[in-house]
Amino acid sequence: MGDPCNPDTATVTPAEDILALTPTEREKRVWNLVNQAHDIVDEAIVTHLDGHHLVARVVLFSGGSDSTVLAHLMRYCGIVTHFAHANTTIGVEATRQFVRDTAAIWSIPLIEKCPEVPYRDLVIANGFPGPGHHYKM
Repeated sequence: MGDPCNPDTATVTPAEDILALTPTEREKRVWNLVNQAHDIVDEAIVTHLDGHHLVARVVLFSGGSDSTVLAHLMRYCGIVTHFAHANTTIGVEATRQFVRDTAAIWSIPLIEKCPEVPYRDLVIANGFPGPGHHYKM
């Protein structure tokens, strides 16, 4: 298997191979992937702290399926100190509320940020943003 962090050598397990695994083998595979993710995070922290102290581990939490699974894993492993949610002003309020409720139930502080100018107002004033305006989003 190649290095999953290097796109030149990374390999992808075909879906058929994963489907052929037993439930026990699938569970082992998932835990191996979780441990690999922890190793990557730990290496990134050591590499980039440059003498500074780590004060928080923030999980970006959109409320979608992928980020909800990530939030569960990071909470289960005791890694997350905060959730962060980007309130785009055009998303679904029920999703934002799900994020707020989940953070509250798990007693994890939530950092929710909104843009100064709502997305809708930017589009009405300037049209849909191109790459030169992505920083505003």
